[in-house]
Amino acid sequence: MKTILFLMLHFLLLVGYKTTLCQTTTIPYRDLYSDTWVATDNIKRNIPTNETVGNPKNKKDVGMFYFVWHSGDPAQGVIDHTQAYIDGGIPKVWETMHKGNRGYAHFWSEPYFGYYKSDDEWVIRKHAAMLVNAGVDFIFFDNSNSSMYITTEKKILDIYLDIRQKGGKTPQIVFFFGETPLTGYKFIKSVYNDFLKSGKYNELFYQWDGKPLILGNPKLFYATSVSEVKTLLNTPYDNVAQDWWNDIEKNREIVNYFTIRRSWANESGALYKETLGKDTWLWADTYPQAPGYNSDKSVLEQMVVMCGFWANGNGGRSNVSTNPTFKSAKFSSTRPMVNDFEFSLTLNGSSGKGLGFQEHFDYAISKNPSVILVTGWNEWFAGRWASSINGLASGQIIANTYKVDPTKPEYDDYFVDCFNPEFSRDIEPMKDKQGLGFGDNFYYQLAANIRKYKGARAIPKATVQTDINLNIDFSQWNRITPEFRDMIGDTYARNHKAFADFTTYINNSGRNDIITAKVSLNDVHAFFYVETAEAIQLIPNDKGCMNLFIDSDMNPATGWNGYDLLINSYSTTTAVLHKYNGTSWAGYKNVQFTMSGNKMHLVIERSLLNQNGFDFKWSDNSVNASNGLGGVYNDPLNFLDMGDAAPDARFNFRYIPDKIVLSNSAIQENKPVGTVIGNFSTLFGNIGNTYTYTFATGGTDNASFTITGNALKTNAVFNFETKSSYSIKIRTTDQGGLYFEKIFTITINNVEEPTYWDFVSDLEGWNSPNNLTAAAASSVATFSITGTDPFIHSIDNLNITTSENKYVVICMQNQTNSTTAELFWTTYESPSFNSTKRVAIPIIANDTQQRYYIVDLSANPNWTGALKQLRLDPTIAANGSLQVDFIKITGAYPTTAAAIPGTIQAENFNKGGQRNAYNDATPTTNSGNQYRTNEGVDITIHPQEPDNFVVGWTSAGEWMEYIVQIQKETFYNMQAWVSSPVNTARISILLNGEIITPEITIPNTGAYTTYQAVNIVTNKKLAISTHVIRIQSNTAGFNIDKLICTDAVQKQTIALAKGWNLISVSVIDTANGGNAINRIFTGKDVKNVKNADGFWKPNQPEQFNSLQTLEPGKGYLVNMNAAGTIAISGIPCTGEKFFAPTGWQLIGYPCTGVGVGELLFAPTPISNYFNTTNCKMIKNFDGFWVPNGTTNSIQNFEQGKGYWMNR
Repeated sequence: MKTILFLMLHFLLLVGYKTTLCQTTTIPYRDLYSDTWVATDNIKRNIPTNETVGNPKNKKDVGMFYFVWHSGDPAQGVIDHTQAYIDGGIPKVWETMHKGNRGYAHFWSEPYFGYYKSDDEWVIRKHAAMLVNAGVDFIFFDNSNSSMYITTEKKILDIYLDIRQKGGKTPQIVFFFGETPLTGYKFIKSVYNDFLKSGKYNELFYQWDGKPLILGNPKLFYATSVSEVKTLLNTPYDNVAQDWWNDIEKNREIVNYFTIRRSWANESGALYKETLGKDTWLWADTYPQAPGYNSDKSVLEQMVVMCGFWANGNGGRSNVSTNPTFKSAKFSSTRPMVNDFEFSLTLNGSSGKGLGFQEHFDYAISKNPSVILVTGWNEWFAGRWASSINGLASGQIIANTYKVDPTKPEYDDYFVDCFNPEFSRDIEPMKDKQGLGFGDNFYYQLAANIRKYKGARAIPKATVQTDINLNIDFSQWNRITPEFRDMIGDTYARNHKAFADFTTYINNSGRNDIITAKVSLNDVHAFFYVETAEAIQLIPNDKGCMNLFIDSDMNPATGWNGYDLLINSYSTTTAVLHKYNGTSWAGYKNVQFTMSGNKMHLVIERSLLNQNGFDFKWSDNSVNASNGLGGVYNDPLNFLDMGDAAPDARFNFRYIPDKIVLSNSAIQENKPVGTVIGNFSTLFGNIGNTYTYTFATGGTDNASFTITGNALKTNAVFNFETKSSYSIKIRTTDQGGLYFEKIFTITINNVEEPTYWDFVSDLEGWNSPNNLTAAAASSVATFSITGTDPFIHSIDNLNITTSENKYVVICMQNQTNSTTAELFWTTYESPSFNSTKRVAIPIIANDTQQRYYIVDLSANPNWTGALKQLRLDPTIAANGSLQVDFIKITGAYPTTAAAIPGTIQAENFNKGGQRNAYNDATPTTNSGNQYRTNEGVDITIHPQEPDNFVVGWTSAGEWMEYIVQIQKETFYNMQAWVSSPVNTARISILLNGEIITPEITIPNTGAYTTYQAVNIVTNKKLAISTHVIRIQSNTAGFNIDKLICTDAVQKQTIALAKGWNLISVSVIDTANGGNAINRIFTGKDVKNVKNADGFWKPNQPEQFNSLQTLEPGKGYLVNMNAAGTIAISGIPCTGEKFFAPTGWQLIGYPCTGVGVGELLFAPTPISNYFNTTNCKMIKNFDGFWVPNGTTNSIQNFEQGKGYWMNR
């Protein structure tokens, strides 16, 4: 029984993972392209861009240590070491550090967002945006101190889901549980039961090796004895170990749901010494950090990066191994102790430079791991403890100032990890108080290093520009590129109690939610466009309203924090353009603007801007907004927490003109010489310039093209199969002789020769018939035989790659008496028809219907090279005609036909394109732009399985086809994994053009990203052969992931005792027309079978037996002369109802709701169906059941058994 329980739990875990792995997002993620934003931090360090870090690299992820323990005790309040130093210098710090109860958390300093609580929604949302914009992929919650913060963590996850519902992006999450086996066991159980079992949060979990990642110790799950549990628990009590063993036995399969990596601090620690880095990811280590490996050390998976170290390890933010002035990261310092807790290192700027942080990051990047864990984001606490708590604390040096001494009260406190700005390890911005802080320096250093590690996308250049008429026709902007984006929904208000409830933080500054910006330039003007989520609240003469900041020279050293121009102070139709004069903003001139609804555009002189580009930012009610104290906010950090800024914080959009633009750079093959490809234009030149365009030295293929004026033309006939792209170098020169050069790639587009002929109104190129006449009308070609050896040719020069297209599908009705057709082909390598390139096709003579004939050439050795021409010999020496619906050449995707039984992935439809492999309402666009991006089917990433894809954006009449190889003749259960937010979505499944299942109604799953299985059984056996399956959309409104095809036939066996038995059946023998009693009981020593419908006896004429079949849902009395067994193979029943009039009746095992592929005959509680209002009693030979009974001897309906029921 124990084994069965384990197997059932394992099954439920696996099924639960698939069936409940749901995502609540309802719209796709709106990419902000934050890796293309630019920024300069407060100490003038620039964040690198694609030009220096290169393109994004595969499989590079960053995780951030994240803390959720901030709540506080109102009785003890906020204790801040840095504030103490400001209030009274070092003496005040000595006084403050001894305040409060030991174990109560002090703050090393004040976060920029204040002394917040971890469940402050405003802070949670700000953190999510900041982390994503910096490039962080996941956060890992600190639960290593034997505490789970389930309420706060669930709140964070709920907020993350809400952000995603609105098109935003959040980090994914990981739980970190430290190294204690019991903590690991309890909390891994909790994660499964409290977070994953329901499926609500599954999309948020970061996955490693295809499963949610946990950082913790799983040893108890793998314990093999009570004694091992006792050892792992470090308990002397056998009964305690036994109790935990019993619990482990029930739950050990949970661990298989996760990928586990052990995690604790330091290469020198016990964990790393035990594992040698195998399946171990350190969350802290000193330079040079130790790597984390996979199980056999063949893959370097992870490294840690720390922005600071340990106050009690005497390691601060300034520590680097190469600078003897400071303590080295390996803690072998010659630096003497000081008496100021190293506050001097903060005051002189050293703490804010991130010296140790950079050394850590540089080393980690040089080792090129797949994951970097960063410690950390928002710890903030300086943990105060007595030395007696930890005997090792005695003698530790705290903040390079005093040595812990339990004999001296003033030195008995030791502080773990953090103490003040130098001895701390938070990246989240801090308040800079009187020079005792570093603001947001570490945040931008983080973003910079993530780009160095992961790469970044290139800043998009302005390639489509035009004049803008400043009216209310904002459709002018639709074609302008690029589009600059900011997060939707980031103007939410704040109203939340502070840490220890000492105050309430309120922020209602959010007003205009800026979401989109664009720029368009001509020779004279620069036009700026901005769009908000809702109608713009434009407040006349409000200096904080809809500010446009422009860094016109891309130089952060000039202007106000780099900004040289500012537009604000709106009136009815004009705003004021200001220039920064070195100390303040000075009005320069009025500029025109137009606003309507949530859109606004304005215009300035182009001459104000640098020709090579500029940076800009929109903000509202942020910097320049009234601070309520008679002044305005003027700190760039206000872009982070006040109103809205686009982009956030210190980030800017960068506008880069593409100086030479070619209006089109692609041309179809086979176009004649002199065909115009596109026109050159020069952007951002001096006003009034004229330009000439010539070829520059260094263009590999310049000779294949000519230039007339500004038009690029062909100078050759291009063939895609010969060469698919050409490189040219163009120079644009102004009238003064100044020039600029750029290399262009000209792409040759393949013109696909037809692979599909459906004869809509003509023969579509089929020609040169021999002894047959051919005509086409109403999508049917008629081939009438007029003599022996009839055949007809396709068009020549098909140029189809045979290795990609291994199947020819012919749908036709053969109205001749021939049973064989033939297919011949030629290739470019072998251009003549002959018997070696031929296959015979068995066909049905004198057929009455259209029928698929699938010619499988995948194993034919002569189907090779490039296909040149087909020849169809529709019959051999016959008379009559053939009606051909279509002929297509297709291929399985990716390479081979899907095996059935097996799975058909929706995105792996056949090769051949529109009309051949699929029919899509938008055949030129893959709306999801994923996977097969050159196809018209709309494919996007599976929301819970990043390596898989789904088909979406469905419309009525669309379909996709799949070559399949059916390997077993049987009825099949078709399990479609689908999602839909509506109740009306429906699909059909066809085999070789014939509908083989009832229409499938797709349930409302709540969202396009929430998937569940729908089961339906084929209405016929599917024969062993190569077939074409079609998934057909009968309506819009659903997504489909896959179709799992399994044998639907299952066997039910019922044991019968001598004498009377009460039975029921749960399958239907569809193959033999039903559950005929005569067939089922053949050879069985049975007296009779009966129920309320009638009776059956053996060996008497069937016409006298009023009972002929055993029906699911009904009960039957069977009287046996001797014990025996009956067996029925068939389709498990679904949707059978109880026959339930009042009084006594016979009923069977309930089939309602049971689906193929589930636990078909599991015991089902009677109470699921009956209660005091609809049932008096149920009984059979095993016992009885009454509603609310306390002595019921039966509890469940069991398969194969029947029951008496009294209603």
